[in-house]
Amino acid sequence: MRIRAMVVAGMAGIGLGTAATGQAAPTREMVSASVFDDFLERAVESTGLPGVSAVITHRGEVVHAGGYGRDSAGAAVTERTPMRVASLTKAFTAMAVMIAVEDGVIDLDRPVVEQLPDFRTGDSRSDRITVRHLLNQTSGLADSTVDIRATESVDSLEQYVATLRTARLAAEPGTRWAYSNVNYNLAARLVEVVSGREFGDYLRERIFAQLGMSESALGDETLHPAQGFNSLFGRWITRRELPGLLDASGSAGVITPAADRGRWLISQTGSGPQRVTEENLTVMHTPSPVRDYGMGWGLEPADAARC
Repeated sequence: MRIRAMVVAGMAGIGLGTAATGQAAPTREMVSASVFDDFLERAVESTGLPGVSAVITHRGEVVHAGGYGRDSAGAAVTERTPMRVASLTKAFTAMAVMIAVEDGVIDLDRPVVEQLPDFRTGDSRSDRITVRHLLNQTSGLADSTVDIRATESVDSLEQYVATLRTARLAAEPGTRWAYSNVNYNLAARLVEVVSGREFGDYLRERIFAQLGMSESALGDETLHPAQGFNSLFGRWITRRELPGLLDASGSAGVITPAADRGRWLISQTGSGPQRVTEENLTVMHTPSPVRDYGMGWGLEPADAARC
């Protein structure tokens, strides 16, 4: 099941709320660069959204990328404006793991503890968590059973794993879906251990550089991303960014502009440069048995003729 036969939730751009604008979304026949620009410009104006960037790909090509509104410094948002993509990072982490699988240094179906010996919890059931469980968000780990405050006070993925020693499982591995950053930070640490590289370096060398994503990185030490905003009682206020590791983690740390995101999307459709085989790309885009969630991607069935 290739991704072009599915709708992938959340990667078309950075925020596009049709319902909030009161405008009808353009149909496939209507879409052109000018129509798309007009639609998003009106969306920004009608919602008060400070700024947004978006990209359209079609049949292996970026057909349009643009920016709308302004960032927190007052600069115009463009297709080159670095944006924090938050939890869309998880798809990059899943790809990093799958590259390591093809390198023969990670096994999706072996227990994590056999590949990441430092991983221990206060629940013996965690010995049965596999790497596949992590990526499918079916490990049994949940935010409600982990000391989240402790995980937010660390400076490295190694330290992050150590904070999980008192964690409990909310369910038997593989039986229940629970969205948690913990799964993807564990996966990122596993990549570090088997590769001998810091996770940000691994993403740069094995994904960003190979796909031509020259303006993308993990964390903001080399990039200066646009400041984010939150809506509070109808007003947009500057958002305080996450400290330390959380800004450069396997769950939420990627920074990338719309122009680079187009290259990433093309790779996900099986077009352009590829980082993994078509078979493994399909594995990443296949829902788990318990939820319509693949590996870093929320999935829902779609009319293939529309994709």
